[in-house]
Amino acid sequence: MDEQEKQEEQCQTSIDIARAFEMSIFLMMLGKIRKVLSDGSKRAKATALHEIRKYVKEETKAFLKQEKEAVRHDLMLVGESAYDNLDKRSKKQIKCNTFVSSYAKDTDDYFKKYMKTSGNNYILDKNTNIYQFFNNFIEQNVKDVVDGKVPIEKEISDAVDKLAQNGLKIVDYASGRTRSVEVFVRQQMLYASKESVQDLRIANAKKDGITIWEFDAHPNARPSHQEWQGKRYDTTGKYYPKLNDLTNGEEKDFGCKHRAYPVYNKDDPYMFTKEQLENINTEPFEWNGKTYDGYEATQKMRAQERTIRDYKKRIKMKKEQGVDTTNDEFLLKKHNVEYTSFCKTFGTYRRSNRLKIS
Repeated sequence: MDEQEKQEEQCQTSIDIARAFEMSIFLMMLGKIRKVLSDGSKRAKATALHEIRKYVKEETKAFLKQEKEAVRHDLMLVGESAYDNLDKRSKKQIKCNTFVSSYAKDTDDYFKKYMKTSGNNYILDKNTNIYQFFNNFIEQNVKDVVDGKVPIEKEISDAVDKLAQNGLKIVDYASGRTRSVEVFVRQQMLYASKESVQDLRIANAKKDGITIWEFDAHPNARPSHQEWQGKRYDTTGKYYPKLNDLTNGEEKDFGCKHRAYPVYNKDDPYMFTKEQLENINTEPFEWNGKTYDGYEATQKMRAQERTIRDYKKRIKMKKEQGVDTTNDEFLLKKHNVEYTSFCKTFGTYRRSNRLKIS
């Protein structure tokens, strides 16, 4: 288990709250969809939409309050681990308790800043927020249900499939980027914790007049990141390229695992030899008639994990609504078998924490 995976497990409380928040919103919407489809009146639709807006507002407030408490708890766990990974010179300049407190505060500041800019506009895809989805779904299906052409269970099942497939997403208005609530929490906490540790390293390096830094390396990195992992940069540009000239800012990407470490003597050997870097990736392998390199395999795993979570959500929501789940349970089992097979062929293990929905 690498450092990021360990941190992700330590952030599980915050991630679980995000998952529960999404499920709560979806179950409430499904209840209102059923009620309006059964009634068929415009008044019922208007009342339901008002109640959904009110519920979303209240749940968002509760979500932010719960997350604030969970973040403090989870980040203290992450902070203690991060301190253990600091270089010896940094440890000499700051005590563990002081660092952990500072680390948690810095990361919490990052998190709160992002939450403020995210707003309260939750969407299902790039063009449809949850209120538009409700309106559109009712408009498209209410007549067929009222006229008896389509069973209400069929329409509820379709609504569940659409909600599960898209997931509840949050918009970052500054960048226009959309992420699911769960991914939003996971990525922001991991990114912020990484930046906080790096800020500490930079502050300590400046005290010592250090200008040279070296990136670590890990298997199956994003192809463009493989170009600069294991290499050095110099903040002055005297001995090595400057940071942005080396990475083009890619070290700031969400999900980037790379860390930079201070180099106290430019004649010190690199952490990784040229041969180690050339052979760091998993050898290409074939699975189910297709060849994957290491990076493609990690992306395949993430896609399989999302699919498994989607089917678990479908089953949970449909059972809550009394809708048949036989086909969904069959497909969930199928996807689980495929995921296990792929992980085994890839030479890795199932990420159980990424398969949970609550």
